[in-house]
Amino acid sequence: MVTDFFENAAGDISGAEWRRFSRLLSIVDVAYDGLIARYNKVAIVRALMVPPQKLLLAAIEVPGREKELQSVVNSISASAVHHVTQSIAPMGQRGKFDNINNILARHRLCDFDWILITDDDVALPSNFLDLFLYYCIKNKLKLAMPAHRFLSHKTFAITERNCASTVRLTNFVEIGPITIIHRDAFSSLIPFPSLRYAWGLDVLWSAVAMQQNWTIGIVDATPIRHLRPIAGTYGGDVARKEAEAFLDEHSVTLSRAEIMSKNIRV
Repeated sequence: MVTDFFENAAGDISGAEWRRFSRLLSIVDVAYDGLIARYNKVAIVRALMVPPQKLLLAAIEVPGREKELQSVVNSISASAVHHVTQSIAPMGQRGKFDNINNILARHRLCDFDWILITDDDVALPSNFLDLFLYYCIKNKLKLAMPAHRFLSHKTFAITERNCASTVRLTNFVEIGPITIIHRDAFSSLIPFPSLRYAWGLDVLWSAVAMQQNWTIGIVDATPIRHLRPIAGTYGGDVARKEAEAFLDEHSVTLSRAEIMSKNIRV
């Protein structure tokens, strides 16, 4: 069983600490935005020449946050190149990935090149999807996520943006708030396991990616801001126990060090 993965995570800045450091983090983000802009200026031209991709955009509608979700979904869908199919389901009493499974069951997955799963509490950079897909395709990523901005609620240090790269090749891609899966990985990852909180699912993904020798990674060139604290609406202890039992059941024995050791700047 993975006993150390959820220990000593990077943690989340919240409450008084968040307010104290938010201005500094915003300033650093703006500085890093300036550094990455020169790469993206060239990349967006190349992104517009990428063969059109068919993408299924899946999301769960939380009661009271319907407008927030639609804003995020519409922003992601605003592609100048790619064909985006939006598919949204109400949250109900099921876990996130049980709901995502129900969404995917509505569609012929063989018709899509990518599945992108998003939460409703993210702020996106300009030209997000075209640039994000460009970097994923260029680096042949089978599983990817955008990096977090410094001023973003996050758990793991490896997911925080790095100014020295556009993409980092890793052994880890988190389950949210935005995750993209290439069609080559559909059969290995879908349907998703039935979990209430889904902690540990990304650890299983790491194990599968290493077994399959997939290239997976984090796109620093399209950093997002996660607007809500991690586990803000449920208990982290309960989610952790579910994750540990899940990983034990699947005989995942990777250590945190093994998972986080690969972090290659591209």
